[in-house]
Formats: sequence, C-alpha cells, structure tokens
Amino acid sequence: MAGFHDISFDLLYVIFSEIQSEKGQLFNLTLTCRSFREVAQRLLDRNATISKPEGLDLFLRTLAVRPELGHRVHRLDLDLLLRDIQPHKKQSRIPEIIGLLPNLRQFSYQSRDYKLWQWGIPFPFKSLRLNTYEELRKVEWHHNVTPDELLLCMRLPRIESIYFRGLRADSLASKRFSVPGWTFGNSSVVELRMGPNSDLPMETFRTLMQVPRSLRKLALNIQDQYVQHGLHVEAHRIAWMLEPIQETLEELDIPALQGHMKPSEQPADLSAFCSLRKLSIPLRYLFTHGPQTPYSLSELLPSSLKELRISFVSNNWSTPETIQNFQALNNWLRDAPESDGAQSRLPNLACVTLEASTFTYPYGDLNKNLVHEMVNNWGLSEEGGARRLELRHTGGGP
Repeated sequence: MAGFHDISFDLLYVIFSEIQSEKGQLFNLTLTCRSFREVAQRLLDRNATISKPEGLDLFLRTLAVRPELGHRVHRLDLDLLLRDIQPHKKQSRIPEIIGLLPNLRQFSYQSRDYKLWQWGIPFPFKSLRLNTYEELRKVEWHHNVTPDELLLCMRLPRIESIYFRGLRADSLASKRFSVPGWTFGNSSVVELRMGPNSDLPMETFRTLMQVPRSLRKLALNIQDQYVQHGLHVEAHRIAWMLEPIQETLEELDIPALQGHMKPSEQPADLSAFCSLRKLSIPLRYLFTHGPQTPYSLSELLPSSLKELRISFVSNNWSTPETIQNFQALNNWLRDAPESDGAQSRLPNLACVTLEASTFTYPYGDLNKNLVHEMVNNWGLSEEGGARRLELRHTGGGP
C-alpha cells in the first residue's frame, strides 16, 4: 500500500502551496516527517518578514551561513520604525539583503512612524547594470521617492506593480528632470499606486507616464489644497497629465477629496481614454460651480466605461452649491445613462456608486439626505420598468 513517502516532492509542493499563507500550519507540517518537513520549510522560507532593527543583522548572518536560503525567498516585508534605523549603517543593510535574494519577487517596506514630509531612507535599488533584481515584480515603498528613483523602479526588468507614498521634487529638480528617449514604452509595469502627496510635480509625473509600455491600473491619492499638507490638482489638468497612457489605462482611482471644494472652471475630460473600464473620481472634478453646466457629463466620460464611482463630501444641510450639484447629478443619472442603443454615449455603463466621505467639514458637495432619498427611490423608472443602470451609495453612515 502506498504511503506518504511515495508522494512526489512536486505534488506535495503543489498541495502545501494552498496553505502557504498559514505559517502555523506549515510549521506543524515540519514536525511530522522528513518529506513533509522539506517541502513545508521551503514554503516557509519563501516569505521573510523583519519587524525589528536587530533582525537586519540577524538575517544577514543567516544568509552568510546558509546562502541557499536566499534563493528560496520570494517575498520580503520590512516593517521598521524610522527612529530605529536612522544610523546609516543600519540603513545600508537593506540593499545588502536584497542583493542576496536573487529570486525576490515582492518587496515591501513601511515605517509606522514615517511622516509625509520626511526623507532619510535611501531607496534600495541603485543600479541595474549588474543584472540584479531580475525576478522582482512588485514593490511597495511606503515612503517618498524622487523622480529618478521612481524611474529606476519602473525600469526593473520584470516589474508589474509599484506603490509609493509620494513623489517629491523641488522646482529646480523638476525642470532638470528628463527621461531618455530609449526608455519610452520600455517598462513592463501595469499597475501604479500613489499614496497621499503633499505636492505633485505634474510635468514630471506626465513625463514618467511615457515610460510604461501598457499601464492599466493607476491610483492617485490627490488631496485638496484646503486640507493641511493637502494638494489640489485642477480638474482639467488630470487628462493632460495622464495623456501618455490614455490608450492603455483600464482603471483610474482618484480617492475622495476631503475639505472645502474649490470651484472648478473646467471639468476633467476623460473621453479620450478609450480603454477605461473602471473610474473612481471626486464629484468636484465632474461638475463645475457655474450657474449652468454647458456640457453633458456623458461627453466627459469614455464610451468603454462600465463602472463609475463618484466620491463626494457630504453634509446635513443644503447650500446653493450642493443643490446645484444634486440637480445636475440627478438629471444626468435619470437621462443619459438610461438611453439605449446608439442614443447612449455610455452603452456599457452598468453601475454608478456614490461614495460619501466621512470627513467632518462645514462645507460639502451634496446633502446626504437627498442622496439617500434618490438612491432609495431609484429602483423603477418613470415608465414602471426596471432601470438598466444600478445605483449604489456607500460611506457617510446610514
């Protein structure tokens, strides 16, 4: 009768891979038998986490004694307090460790005490001349980066996903920044996410958008200039900044803005983004504050759009601005998306979500009570039939 020792190593590896996130179960398997221990230990070695500064030296010493372990590590997570690694000697350990992990695929580094305006953490990827980082697919850098550092990260041979806290460059550095022509359309990155910024050099960011071959997902956390350390990007500049990726971008996420809504003279026109399927955008970027709206919202959106999330700052009372916003939004929801066939500019739009911000502020975009009432009464059209468009409401309490 066949026993556990008859099961091949490859088959055990596939089976145990299903529970590789359960480190406790994998550790228990190492205590059962020799064949199980070998497979489970390899999976345990795939993910390395360092959360204390002394762990950097300990990990380096371990790799020096057992260099084969470095080949097994696929993911490295660093969660270190900035105050614990301030000495340059400790910071230099990070690129040393990465250099000993030739099969590293995912790298994440965050500091819980890191502040938006701080620097002091050297970017660990310095040079691509030695054929290093060939397997790296995902980088999460929960700190600021310079344009040159982001460019280097985008040039990693097999990079797919990048997250960074903020893109920082002074005015002089922005003017001097340039991208070699041979790098245009040369990056394999398909997903880019940016955390809250205190500043965003728009021309520099637009230049960097020429580097990806086919960027499909982009998240930009752009904060309002009225919020402390916030940022305001004019609505009509969004399309200009992202113009290099307008043919490939499939998902664009601009989280809810918090704070007083600065009037926009021109809306964000994203109609040229022909591949865009999912869009999350603040209401203030779609509706102006003039006495009349001289455009149709449907004309600002691409015909390929399937899901639209509109974020807004809610309040409990009505002002001339919130009334105007509500009327414009309500009229558009009941008319343009419900058109069928050739009459509709948005034939693929199936769901609109209205996302209320929970941020408390004396100003707002919409009266939340009116929004609740509109969503609750949405079910049937005036003709009595079911509506083609699904309308949802999230956030902001009940």
